Amino acid sequence: MNRAFQATLVGIALLLASCGGGQLTAGIEGSGAPVTTVGSITGFGSIFVNGVEYATAGAQIGIDGQPGTEAQLSVGDVVTVVGTVNADGKTGTASQVTFGGNVAGTVDQVNVPTQTLVVLGQTVLVTASTVFDASISPADITGIKPGASIEVSGFANSFGQLVASHIQLLPAAGTLRVEGVVQALNTTAHTFQVNALLVDY
Repeated sequence: MNRAFQATLVGIALLLASCGGGQLTAGIEGSGAPVTTVGSITGFGSIFVNGVEYATAGAQIGIDGQPGTEAQLSVGDVVTVVGTVNADGKTGTASQVTFGGNVAGTVDQVNVPTQTLVVLGQTVLVTASTVFDASISPADITGIKPGASIEVSGFANSFGQLVASHIQLLPAAGTLRVEGVVQALNTTAHTFQVNALLVDY
């Protein structure tokens, strides 16, 4: 699965929030009322998120801030689904599905014993549940080398690590992206940090 990335480096897209859970809902599930849910994709044939199969015919698909298609999504991608859930609580209809990787950039470190990677100052934790894109061989942490460009989707844990649900390789030149909580904001020096990444704005 390939996603189109810009051919030139345009900077860091910083989202001033952290992902810490599996689901955020609005409305009453099972009533047909509007529902917004955040979770990793577990299957297709429609799209399965948080145990619900959402029909996606006619849904707007967004990939990294650009219009996309369902074919660009992968199992393990963390998405936001806007739609409704039927009375059975197991099926629904999506009107909008959006995906944005938590971090996209060059791998600085690979630590096989601890099953961690460092990308743009963010520590990425690989687990038995992490889905590796078909372009990564072998399909585990040893298939990723320092200097490779990757995009990681997942959830932050209480230690500030990004627990990877999906990892894919990217073209060498692409848009850098970091999602996290702003720390050590210095309005005089015009700097702040996102974990170990120091940003000069």
